[in-house]
Amino acid sequence: MDLDDALLQKAKDLALKEHKPLREIIEQALREKFLRYPAPEELEPITLTVSEKTGGVAGGIDLDNSADLYDIMEKNNGPV
Repeated sequence: MDLDDALLQKAKDLALKEHKPLREIIEQALREKFLRYPAPEELEPITLTVSEKTGGVAGGIDLDNSADLYDIMEKNNGPV
C-alpha cells in the first residue's frame, strides 16, 4: 500500500499519541469512512427514463458521461 507521506505521518503520530499500533489507526479510519456510506444492498435503485421507441435510455442521456448524468439528476430533483 502506497500512502501519502504527510497522511502516513499523521497516522503514525496519532498511533504514538494513543499508544496503538498503526494498523489499528488505519483500520479505525477505514471503518469510520465506510460507516458514512450505505451498503450497496441498502441503496434504492435508480431508474432512468426509457424510450418506448428504442427501449434504451431516453434521448440526451449519455451513460458514459457521469458529469452529465449528475446534471440531469439535479435538474430533475433526483433520478430521472
